[in-house]
Amino acid sequence: MWYDVISTQVLADFEYLLNNYPFKNNEEKKVIFLQLLMSDIEHYLKEDCIGAFLNKFHSEQLKVNFPEGIFTITQYENSFYVFKKLVENKFPLDHNLFLLMGCRNNQKEYLEFITQNFTVTDEILEQALDQIINSDSFGESSTDATQIYLIKYLLEMLNVNCKLPGTSDHDWLYQECFENVPPAAKYFYTDDFDIAILYDQGYWEYISENYLEDEDYESLYLAALDDIKNSNLDIDFEQMKAIFIDLNMPAVAQIFSH
Repeated sequence: MWYDVISTQVLADFEYLLNNYPFKNNEEKKVIFLQLLMSDIEHYLKEDCIGAFLNKFHSEQLKVNFPEGIFTITQYENSFYVFKKLVENKFPLDHNLFLLMGCRNNQKEYLEFITQNFTVTDEILEQALDQIINSDSFGESSTDATQIYLIKYLLEMLNVNCKLPGTSDHDWLYQECFENVPPAAKYFYTDDFDIAILYDQGYWEYISENYLEDEDYESLYLAALDDIKNSNLDIDFEQMKAIFIDLNMPAVAQIFSH
């Protein structure tokens, strides 16, 4: 019944049912409120319905633990405005989960707003960075502009070096970034970057076999290697050149020739 009324996208119908429905207890209110939040109606109507709900009931009566639903909510276009409506109404919510799920769903507004208006620990920001770099939502060897922006934003906030541990077969999150989002790897190259990671021949062998020998990806990774050369890092060019000569990649080795 509630879903049918919500789906009509008529606020008056929703308000009529809200004012006349015999709610049995707070749990029933929570279930219906969550159904509203997870519906795929236009965001402006959802905001109005949320306002009507919160005007009638105290937000504590509607407080729900719905981590599985946040991912669904943040998938919708313009869902950020619904989140902002909840914040404006002082609705009790887990802003960390909204940040993480918003990042996974390529919604940069969550990251910007939450980091500017809430206290977020480095641990949560590192989780967000890991999720963005390793997200399946962006596809392989991504050049997605929003994904690159999110990585840059988080790296600048964290002021990290490259020693954040990876969660895949690679040792470091930087290596995962170079593989998954090559254009974003350059944002790791700060004064704190440990250049020893660049001399990991096993890693470059993996990149060579999987990407540099594939004409669909070669130019993307050559550009990322060129970013290494053009960085301000104190790189041993001869050592980098020797690595790719050993891997029988003379064209790549040439990048690191003076």
